[in-house]
Amino acid sequence: MEAIGVKEVAKQGADFLKNLYEDASDMLVEEVEMDDQQQYWFITFSYLYKKKRDERISTPLNATLESLSTLYPSRERNYKTLKIDAKTGAVLSMKIRELQG
Repeated sequence: MEAIGVKEVAKQGADFLKNLYEDASDMLVEEVEMDDQQQYWFITFSYLYKKKRDERISTPLNATLESLSTLYPSRERNYKTLKIDAKTGAVLSMKIRELQG
């Protein structure tokens, strides 16, 4: 059986993440690599995801900021690397991708 092409494996990976993170938006393929033995694809995706709210002390200022945050939701870009079987397209693992800076 021949390896699945990069477009198909990227679609399968994106579908996997969309099912897992329903609130994710603006999903992008960032990196694609096949291992030397051509058994696995490693694909890094990024997506926007709503930040978790901090538990803050209730003050009038915090209440105002909280109400404004519903108009402009805070989102952060997350990065995940999926290991995908190159023949079947099955997602085998998912790791948090840390950016080097």
